[in-house]
Amino acid sequence: MRDTCRGSVALVKVLWSNHVIEEAMWEAEDAMRRDYPWLFAQTYYLALSEVEPHREIQLKRFISKIMFMCTVAKQIYSSNGNVIFDGKIGMWPFISQEPAKRSSKNRRRGELETKPIRSITKEHMRVMLITNVIPTIRAKWPSMFSKDIIIQQDNAKPHIAPNDKEFVDEASKDGFNIQLVQQPPNSPDMNVLDLGFFRSIQALQFQKAAYNVRQLLKAVNLAFKNLNPQSLRFMFITLQACMIEVIKRKVGFDYHIPHMNKTKQAREGTLPDYLSVDKVLVFDSLQHLLTKVSVETIKELVQMIGFQGDVQVTEPQLQVTQGRINMDNNNQTASNT
Repeated sequence: MRDTCRGSVALVKVLWSNHVIEEAMWEAEDAMRRDYPWLFAQTYYLALSEVEPHREIQLKRFISKIMFMCTVAKQIYSSNGNVIFDGKIGMWPFISQEPAKRSSKNRRRGELETKPIRSITKEHMRVMLITNVIPTIRAKWPSMFSKDIIIQQDNAKPHIAPNDKEFVDEASKDGFNIQLVQQPPNSPDMNVLDLGFFRSIQALQFQKAAYNVRQLLKAVNLAFKNLNPQSLRFMFITLQACMIEVIKRKVGFDYHIPHMNKTKQAREGTLPDYLSVDKVLVFDSLQHLLTKVSVETIKELVQMIGFQGDVQVTEPQLQVTQGRINMDNNNQTASNT
């Protein structure tokens, strides 16, 4: 009980499920009985040696976690530095519309309310790719560039296989050749979204207070829309720098993400769109791979990374002449959840 100038107020101590014991707080008993009557409906008797059972409830203001599918691509600039394609393809939530089971001050019983999908399956991923990602890529992709596009996804179990029939049929329409590839396992730095894009989105989203699912969705979409395209450019350059560090070490990921003063270089107009890789480093790396994989695999790898030049591979010799690695692949997008 708490005595006030207007009388006494009955209080109960509440430990919400998303708080620790030290954060238990006092709440008005009449409000708790009104909002959570089932906590007071049960009567039980305890012996002197018995411990009172622990019951948990979820705070009504708590918003469940929402999963998003985010797809971005490397930006494309004209010869005079203007942005032709900003790289932000889209960001879609995994949600469903369900009729409300009871009336409240926010909606009547039977009205549709937005609910997050708690367990994402391969079918959810397939529908998201076919109904949202692929059509948006077709609509936003600059017509003057190649329609051979690679979507990189991480290795989460819900992701579909690259040879999924429904995806392949949809991805080959209208002259497009959209393919799925898997991110290297245990390599979060190889994904531009995990490398920094999600943190940038979350920093903007935190500036808007959200008290329900709809407000949270609105805040996330607004953060995605308002994110400076320059940030995405910086992240793709950092991704290339991480790739170079991985090539240098050949085995393991014991490196620090390189700092390049990208903001200063962009201000001075000296920031490159792609980073060059020394030919000797390429030679050493391919020579190392020759001891791990077959000759055919190395030839496929050389073609995939966009090597321009003459490559001759014969066991145990490897020759690379008059060539360079072009890491500025405009036809690659990153997709993740």
